[in-house]
Amino acid sequence: MNTKTHLTLLSGAAAVALLATAPAAMAFDQTRWEWSVTQTDDSTTTRQATLNALPTGLASIDKMQVYVGNPDAQASADSQVTLPASLDPADAMTDLGTVEVGAAAYGNVNASDSTVALNGSIGQFQVGGIDPTAADPLATDPLTVDATAAASGNTSRLVMETLMNQAATGLITPHQTTASADAVGIKDALVDVEARAVSNSSSLTLTPEPAEALDPATIDPAVGGSYPLLTDALMTADVTQFSLGDVRTTALGSAQTIGDVSNLGALDRPIMRVNATSIGNLSTASVAVGGNLTDPVAP
Repeated sequence: MNTKTHLTLLSGAAAVALLATAPAAMAFDQTRWEWSVTQTDDSTTTRQATLNALPTGLASIDKMQVYVGNPDAQASADSQVTLPASLDPADAMTDLGTVEVGAAAYGNVNASDSTVALNGSIGQFQVGGIDPTAADPLATDPLTVDATAAASGNTSRLVMETLMNQAATGLITPHQTTASADAVGIKDALVDVEARAVSNSSSLTLTPEPAEALDPATIDPAVGGSYPLLTDALMTADVTQFSLGDVRTTALGSAQTIGDVSNLGALDRPIMRVNATSIGNLSTASVAVGGNLTDPVAP
């Protein structure tokens, strides 16, 4: 009797002990992650392009522009549009007036375009003035330089180097290129205000006809045994620009009032647009190739 009771108590004690120790074991659980990543990228790309071209013509442009002075452009508007009393309210989509104010100041501008192969050599230089009392380190006229004196024969580059030396001694002085536009107190009208000042601007554009594969029976192959394409999509350009000075623009729009007008939210533009752009040197060159290659030779 005593033994049975003792065994029962032991069993109960063991069950209690298991229940008591289980949470304690969970409290000390551990999770550990280990990983190692090695990534190697090895890429080799070789591209080779060969064009054997036969142009139909050539436009060669050799231009040098020199501006000595201070371009300044100003524009101002103060306008009130009186809407008819019968418009109550007026419709923004059809009844509002428009006031446009623009001022643009440029030193040198070049815009050349061609439909045949183009070769351009452009030089643009702007300074404010010439100080005759300053010492000239090269003892030359800052606006005339002998191209044969340059090892490369690049006249524009030689002129630029000469002007840089003369700027250091004060022989040439900085320019002030400015443009300002304002629209103040505009009533019942949409407003556009734009001011733009540019020292040097050059644009070269080539728009050739689509290329054409020539009939091998009519022309000998060039070096390498390839037959040339008949195409004018060829441009070479050498553009040198030098500007000594400040380029500034100011555009202002203020005190605009619009009253008793409906559908303002339906407009696809702001009721007032104000833009100011200042550029020292700007050069662009573009080739627009349209259409597909035409091949008169049957495969």
